[in-house]
Amino acid sequence: MQTIVRSMTLKELLERHGILAASELSRRTGLSRAQAYNLWRGKAGVGRATMRLLHDRLGISYDELMDVDLVGRPPKRQPGEGPAHE
Repeated sequence: MQTIVRSMTLKELLERHGILAASELSRRTGLSRAQAYNLWRGKAGVGRATMRLLHDRLGISYDELMDVDLVGRPPKRQPGEGPAHE
């Protein structure tokens, strides 16, 4: 049997668990509004402490949390690039 693994964003996972907005994530977990927003929009990744918090407070299994897409680091700017050098 061939298994197809589909990547999933944290937002999609949270929506499956009934959390439909970053404000709801903040309220139910105790995260700051900024932290919840960054997680919701995929600007911050899910680290070990955040994974534990989501598991403990929301009941999301570690297996599901491990399947969430990784958040990449923005590419490094080269010297001489950016708004000051245009």
